[in-house]
Amino acid sequence: MPKVSVIIPNFNNATYIQKSIQSVLNQTLEDLEVIIVDDCSTDNSWEILQQFKGKDSRIKIIKNVENSGAGISRNSGLDIATGEYIKFLDSDDTMDKDVLEVMYNAAQINNAQIVCGYMQAVNKDGTKHNKSPFFYKKSSMLNNQTLTPKTPGSNRIFGTVGIGDALYKNNLFDHVRFPKLKWEDFATIPIIKYSVGKIFYIDKAVYNYRQHESSTTSTDEQKKTPRILDIVKCCDILRKGIPSQYQEEMDSMECFHILGRVMDVCKWKDCEKEDKSTIISALYRIVKIDVPNYSTNKFINIHPLVKAMNNINVDSIDLSDSISVIKQFENEPINLSNTQSNYDAIIMAYRCFGENMELLYNSPNSNTIPKIKNGKESNIPRFIIENHIMKDLQKFYVSIEHSTDYNDEQKQKILNALYKVCISLVPNAIEHLIIPNYPEIHSYLRPEFENFSREECIGIVEDLVHSSAFQKYSMARMAEHSIKETPYGLFERFNNFIKNIRSKKKGREIDE
Repeated sequence: MPKVSVIIPNFNNATYIQKSIQSVLNQTLEDLEVIIVDDCSTDNSWEILQQFKGKDSRIKIIKNVENSGAGISRNSGLDIATGEYIKFLDSDDTMDKDVLEVMYNAAQINNAQIVCGYMQAVNKDGTKHNKSPFFYKKSSMLNNQTLTPKTPGSNRIFGTVGIGDALYKNNLFDHVRFPKLKWEDFATIPIIKYSVGKIFYIDKAVYNYRQHESSTTSTDEQKKTPRILDIVKCCDILRKGIPSQYQEEMDSMECFHILGRVMDVCKWKDCEKEDKSTIISALYRIVKIDVPNYSTNKFINIHPLVKAMNNINVDSIDLSDSISVIKQFENEPINLSNTQSNYDAIIMAYRCFGENMELLYNSPNSNTIPKIKNGKESNIPRFIIENHIMKDLQKFYVSIEHSTDYNDEQKQKILNALYKVCISLVPNAIEHLIIPNYPEIHSYLRPEFENFSREECIGIVEDLVHSSAFQKYSMARMAEHSIKETPYGLFERFNNFIKNIRSKKKGREIDE
């Protein structure tokens, strides 16, 4: 029995698969097997795999009967894996040469069924980022210790989507398999982690995640998918598989991961705004139905602004007094110790906050608000002004907390006034902070969805993503990606075809 089985699903990754396999064969832990499952690639991946198999007896290769996705490929690998432990690796990613030895030794010494590290983002050419917003080490407090779901700071590790950051005991997969869904790892790995109930965490990068234009992270954020509801199906699977004592953790996972897909929809480049609005409104409504207490969930409620605003007694707010406090501080100096912020930009935002605050205060029941700019009056949708205020609040929180011009009493006074004004003038203020980097999501929300049931939301999205207009546009994007390397003349003609599609109104047939 080998110590570790490394399972690598592959589909059309001939460009990177050799480096991926070689990073496993170069491991200092030599007692291993490498199982590569090709998912009916149409490039020369299969020829490359056969060449590797002839060079090293530790390599096993499988070819799926039909293209089935990464999850089913991993299942095929699990079916024949004989290693004591399992490590997953995608075919465009790599591992440093000592990863398996370090993880296996940690598992043996600590009698651990799961050993987890962190993922290091790398560029297309394999060079490492100094840091990544998603994959860099979580915290020095998580260095070489056993974590449970109740350990502060461990909820992200237990609820992570990626599977490459851990080494798993083989028998953990005896009764668990990946579903044929997009984001299939999210529907599987948390069930295993929460069922075990503890993970040994090592302070080490155990996976090099290559970020390039064809990676899942990149494509999810740029082009739409008719499988967007798979994220809801994944949450449904998790709710059945995760022990009931972790209900609050499960709620936080659904909130973060469905809203994460909402963030992706906001950035889709090939989707009509009306379609985005439908999908976003439906997913948002599903979260609010499934997690009615999301604004007070302690795992969601980790932003200090959310905590502070949740502690304010709304009934005791004197709005006029809070506005007076803000005006009092409006011309006070703000000395920023935080060098990442721009002093002039903060001052300008602070004054804009005061102006927008007055607009909202003086138009309490208006959906559009008149605003004079450059001598001209225009009607601004209320949600835009609300968005500006919430964005500015987050800037002020950082600047005031780091200011050396205010003492603690002054800081508390101005911040409390800012909180109270935002709560009073922006009905969904706390929701803005739960998605702090994407408050523009609220510009897509349609009020009528607040009255829809979960089933109605799912049905509406299903009808949309299976419509001919949505499907044709998605296929056009896939075709565009497929012919990137074709001669310029054909590519130029295809680009003109895409422009023609984009100029069509939603729902009209496309001339082939």
